[in-house]
Amino acid sequence: MSEVLGISLGAKTTLDNKLFVASTSRPFGTLSMFTSEGDSTVSPVVVGGGQKLMLNHHIGDETSQSIYIDFNSVENRTYLHEGYIMWQDASFDEVTMEAVPKVTPFTDSTNTFFDLYGGYLIVPAPGTGSIQILNDQQLVESPVSLDFGARDPSLWSADWDSTATKSFVNLNATPAGDGTYNMFGTEITFARFCSAALLGNGNMHFPTADVMQIAPGFRIKVTFKTQVPDHDWKATCVIGLARENTI
Repeated sequence: MSEVLGISLGAKTTLDNKLFVASTSRPFGTLSMFTSEGDSTVSPVVVGGGQKLMLNHHIGDETSQSIYIDFNSVENRTYLHEGYIMWQDASFDEVTMEAVPKVTPFTDSTNTFFDLYGGYLIVPAPGTGSIQILNDQQLVESPVSLDFGARDPSLWSADWDSTATKSFVNLNATPAGDGTYNMFGTEITFARFCSAALLGNGNMHFPTADVMQIAPGFRIKVTFKTQVPDHDWKATCVIGLARENTI
């Protein structure tokens, strides 16, 4: 039985003794899925039924239109793989896709346990904070990096109640950065993974061998920008995912 880098290859060959390799970026335990819509935000465990990933722009509409695609991933590990876009009657119009956080609403206050750092990040405060978060807190998970095997510094910990409330409970501050979640009072851009100019009628595939985890609290922001002179045009996108559950 042969070994390569200490890994036994005896059980990983075809019947004619060729090395068996699965060429997939799909993480173990997930299924491939293609969709033009997000998940409904009515329930944190439903699949599908959310915002449609499409534009039907008419003359007189706003020339910059953004939509948010949410995926319920607390109980359903979800990864972004690749994308497709189709368009009609475009005239150098643009589409961008970015990863942004869900935002936690807050109000100005005094002597609280929450503060706002850099105008966007909600951080723990020892009773000297200047803001108070409202009931609709949005925890944004810092996923373990597939490259480095560690999380970015995270200032909050919480437990997911998977039975009674289907919500996060037991919020605790982790000022040393060793928690699991962060909270954001203002939207920022984590990453931009598409910025394309479109012309005429056509379609485009954005292939990749990589995946990016869409952790709880992450959103995909899609912005369509119409160039002047204003004109009617349409576009729709399909996102390739890997998910534990597809229904």
